[in-house]
Amino acid sequence: MSKIDFYIFRHGQTDWNRRQLLQGRSDIPINSTGEAQAWALIPMLQDKSIDLIISSSLQRALQTG
Repeated sequence: MSKIDFYIFRHGQTDWNRRQLLQGRSDIPINSTGEAQAWALIPMLQDKSIDLIISSSLQRALQTG
């Protein structure tokens, strides 16, 4: 049986996160800090063999993915 690795990440910061507001299904995009957080994942993942990224359809998750 072959080994399967899973990497789970939360979306980058949104303005609502910063203001401690609940987002739920509200489609709030990531802010500039969230963009930096998403870019910061690249060095951690670039040597991994990633075949698939699964995300919710909300902007913040898609932008982070």
